[in-house]
Amino acid sequence: MKRWSALWAPTLFLLAAFGCVGGGGTPFTPPDRVPVTIPPEPDLSQLPLNAEGNPVVVQTDQVEIAIDTSQRGPTNALAACMAVIEQCWVDQRRSSVNRIEVMDLCERSAPTCATDEPWNETACCPAACWQRYEAARFADQDPTAIEDEIYFGSDPCIPGLGAAVGGTP
Repeated sequence: MKRWSALWAPTLFLLAAFGCVGGGGTPFTPPDRVPVTIPPEPDLSQLPLNAEGNPVVVQTDQVEIAIDTSQRGPTNALAACMAVIEQCWVDQRRSSVNRIEVMDLCERSAPTCATDEPWNETACCPAACWQRYEAARFADQDPTAIEDEIYFGSDPCIPGLGAAVGGTP
């Protein structure tokens, strides 16, 4: 029994000294919210129009990518949520030094959508996005990996987006 204890003593010392969070990291503490600048809607007026009257983003001999401005849906909600978060990154001067703190702050501070149809609201992020982000941060996951999963993974936090991009409905 003494031999077993002696083998684990250095590990137990390190856990006691540095905490049991992701290799000695500090535990996640949700930040207080800060005011967030809502970015303006994109100005599509300078883009050429296709035969249907929709703004064309890319046009080659092979492909045309146009924006159907007559319909709104989950992809619009994703774009608006991402625009709010990115604007917050700019406002908070995100850098390689403060990346994690700013990502936490901006995820927490993004306006929360009031309905299950966020594409019909002013730029916001569904409550599920913050809930999933926060749970993953408490599990000591990296913010970039979390954002990739909750916004672009197989089960996005934006209502209806999974079905819109071929994921789970």
